[in-house]
Amino acid sequence: MPIEIIVGLPHLSEGPILAQARALQQPALISANGLSRWTERRGWREWDGWRLSQLRNAKGLAALCLDSAGFVAAARYGGFPWSLGDYVALAGAYPFRWWASADYCVEAEIARDREEVIDRLSRTIRANLDCRRLAQDHGIVDTLMPVIQGRRPEDYERCIAALWGSLKPGSLIGVGSMCRRDVHGPEGVIAVIDHLDQILPRGVWLHAFGVKGSALPYLLPFEHRIASIDSQAYGISARKAARQARVSKSDRFVADHMARWVAAQHARLANHPLRLPHHRPAEPDPVPADPWETAIAQARVEIRELIEILNVYADGTLCWGNIPKPGTLSVSAIPDFERALFESWSTHPNHGQDQTVSGKGGLISLWDDLAARRAARFPVRRLKAFAVKRRSVAASSRKAIEPLTLGQLIERTRR
Repeated sequence: MPIEIIVGLPHLSEGPILAQARALQQPALISANGLSRWTERRGWREWDGWRLSQLRNAKGLAALCLDSAGFVAAARYGGFPWSLGDYVALAGAYPFRWWASADYCVEAEIARDREEVIDRLSRTIRANLDCRRLAQDHGIVDTLMPVIQGRRPEDYERCIAALWGSLKPGSLIGVGSMCRRDVHGPEGVIAVIDHLDQILPRGVWLHAFGVKGSALPYLLPFEHRIASIDSQAYGISARKAARQARVSKSDRFVADHMARWVAAQHARLANHPLRLPHHRPAEPDPVPADPWETAIAQARVEIRELIEILNVYADGTLCWGNIPKPGTLSVSAIPDFERALFESWSTHPNHGQDQTVSGKGGLISLWDDLAARRAARFPVRRLKAFAVKRRSVAASSRKAIEPLTLGQLIERTRR
């Protein structure tokens, strides 16, 4: 089956760009950021929901897919300005051919060192699991496309291992952090695709996000594995051409570049397949020699495991399942609650754990900082208070909520 070219769209507003996409009858991809609504009501720019009415303009497109805008969110906003619940609700608002799981990209300008790359792999795994659970609630799990991340080929394998149970013949997996990657080299596009081709079961397909057109001849030997690629590179070429010609980069100008770009990609797919020589895999990460650095490394491993599997909701409640509950709710029972939390096996994660602390980087960044500073006290101010429903309020106010800390909960229970 030939590799399919999916055209990235900057928006779904009526005009020359959307009209050209309809005329070309190529599948299209829209980013969640492209459907976002923003406001400055409070004096600064903040996310204010989705422009769902624009989805009506998708009529006439060959197909429409949805991306979570992971790179834009990280580079422009420092993280997703919307919740996973908001994103999955968007995915359920239109019959997308597929919608990509939220993910945490690892391009060099986002993840500046090896530790941050691995941290973001854990967060990607967690986001995939959360999106799948939310998709089941919305009845759209069949169109969910898991997304894997990595810098090295084996990084992607880590994501695959964590998501293995959801991979079936015919499954489609999105491969992230491709658009700024070289074609060649031990961490190049082809090295990653070749590695995935070797470890994935037969019948599992790949979508390569943002792959450069120059890589297409080298991807042809993997037509049995790669279902599609997407790109909005025509927009970049239009901007460069407009600057050189000293003309306005109008939507008509961009639409013309789109048509030429699509034709160029099909021409590349008609070329003879090209193969690259194999490269020696990257050297494994060095083992710390210093005992303190060894302890920090082990702590990071454990924190990443917690991010991926810990069974706590964002509101601070534990999904008890069959965990034995302590008999009393008192200060003396705190050790029993700690054992219930930290010494039980969790079978699934819960949505929103990355929102339980304030500050950039979430839980992993917080624990890394504490370990690096050898902190003796935990910064309680970083914890976000969770909310509970008031019980002694009028019926008309039952949905009102108030912040509640563990200490307040214990004191309230003892009264």
